[in-house]
Amino acid sequence: MDPQLSKQLIAGPLIGLLMAGGAWYSLGFKREELAEMKEINILLEAEVAKGRQLKASYEVLKKEVEEQEERIAELVKLFPLESERARVTQMVQRLASNAGLGRMQDQRNSNTPTKKEYYSEWETTYRYTGGFHEYGEFLSLVSGYEKIINISEIEMTRNTARNAAMPVTIGFRLSVYVYESSTPARRPAGSGG
Repeated sequence: MDPQLSKQLIAGPLIGLLMAGGAWYSLGFKREELAEMKEINILLEAEVAKGRQLKASYEVLKKEVEEQEERIAELVKLFPLESERARVTQMVQRLASNAGLGRMQDQRNSNTPTKKEYYSEWETTYRYTGGFHEYGEFLSLVSGYEKIINISEIEMTRNTARNAAMPVTIGFRLSVYVYESSTPARRPAGSGG
């Protein structure tokens, strides 16, 4: 065999091994970078999954907020307007008359309302004479009123006179809730405000 050829046969694989070793050595940093990139990719995938979960939660909450805003808009329609507040007194007197309560003995209006975040509470104290059944009918009629009002502090005193035409004096506090918002745009259209 030719010495030149044998040198080439030995040198060729040796050079190939040296080149492969050099390539392996020089690409060693790339392998470390690749491992780091895989770890970063796993972390990023976890962050993306977390972001998708947050987005899904946001969508659910957004829908709930929209539903609550619709419910609030419906409730706001049930608040009497400031212009309707005076008519509530007339309505109470009319309902008392329709229920058969006796004449009104006393009525005291509060001059200043109790302010809350979204409404003001206007109070009026009433005293009527009447019977138990008539008062029950009156409360039944008041419960059908379409706006938000409240009757509280009910006080009944039996008349002790033997021949009293009206056996009971009835007192109660009527609260009328008037919607007041710091953001007038929240009052829904068509609610009169």
